[in-house]
Amino acid sequence: MANLKGGGGNYQKQIKDAFHRLEAFGVGRVGKNDNLTHSDKLAEKRMMYLKDIADYFTSQNFNDKLNTLLTKDNLDKFFTERFETLSIKSQENYIRGISSMLNGLFDQNIYIPLLFEDKDFFDKKVEIIKDQYETIIENRYIDNVENVISNLYQNRAISGLIAQCQYDLSIRQEEAFELVSNPLKYIENGIVENLVGKGNHIYEPKE
Repeated sequence: MANLKGGGGNYQKQIKDAFHRLEAFGVGRVGKNDNLTHSDKLAEKRMMYLKDIADYFTSQNFNDKLNTLLTKDNLDKFFTERFETLSIKSQENYIRGISSMLNGLFDQNIYIPLLFEDKDFFDKKVEIIKDQYETIIENRYIDNVENVISNLYQNRAISGLIAQCQYDLSIRQEEAFELVSNPLKYIENGIVENLVGKGNHIYEPKE
């Protein structure tokens, strides 16, 4: 199998090579799932994925070929950092998008270590996210909520914080995520205010 074109650490050239290998504009896709890029919208997303991954590897001072760095360990750490600012649903979509893209590159004969290490890596990630989403959900009674929140904190601190905001403030997951992402926008002198929910409902100020 081949590596992406471009010197080690020269991620711009390697990103372009990866992008062009997946291009299939104007190619019919009826009846097949080839993991190639058939639309401008998907092209934008895949360019974003590639840049996100390259930026992370650059921040870690890696200088190997981009595709050879796509290992289970590296992607685990990348997702942990990247997901700190994404909602649960966005995390699931992001993982599915990365999975399709890497499988597309693999089909184009690009070496992807992860797909040899753990073929079920992305499916497992999605299941974990779904379990987390189902654990704390609006109008669902949980008799051991404190334990659930504690376990979420241990697994990933920001998930625990979002769940605790849901529970303590009686707000939905989306509003809890917004609050945690932009605390200075909604918290002043220990009071949460101006938080807008579904249907433009404005929550009463809460301590």
